[in-house]
Amino acid sequence: MIILTQNSNIRRIDELGRIVIPKDIRKKLHIKDNEPLEIYIDNGDIRIRKYSSLPDIIEYIRNLIDIGNRIAGYSYIITDREKIIASTNKEFETIPLEKPLEDLVLSCHEDRNIAIDYRIANIPVKGYANIVPIIVDNDRSGLIIEYNTSGEIRNQEVIKIFKNLIETSLNNY
Repeated sequence: MIILTQNSNIRRIDELGRIVIPKDIRKKLHIKDNEPLEIYIDNGDIRIRKYSSLPDIIEYIRNLIDIGNRIAGYSYIITDREKIIASTNKEFETIPLEKPLEDLVLSCHEDRNIAIDYRIANIPVKGYANIVPIIVDNDRSGLIIEYNTSGEIRNQEVIKIFKNLIETSLNNY
């Protein structure tokens, strides 16, 4: 017996094994043309999800933000398009992005220095931040957020080095 949900779509596989993902689903999940998707089997079901190469270099990213925290004294949050993948505050890691941060990932086209006032995992994150997009294959893959709760961040050298190191690693991956 097949049970269809409100979010169900029925599609046929063509002779080459292809399936079309409906436009409304692609739009809702921000899936662009030629974007990599991960296809895998889970308990006998075929699953498809957006692929992010950021988790593949997670230990490298954690080491970078640990060094940045020690050198600059700032805190860091690294996101992909869906969740926080690394942070100097380990409680934030793997938390799905909520509306304000999700909007920031989608809208951040250039480096920003802004005042922030967010709640992540019910923990207030308030202060000043340098925010830079992570660009891989001409697409925003996430953000690097360098923040300070006790005053403005005066220079952007550390975060720009992180951006270059992470993007270079991902573009060569």
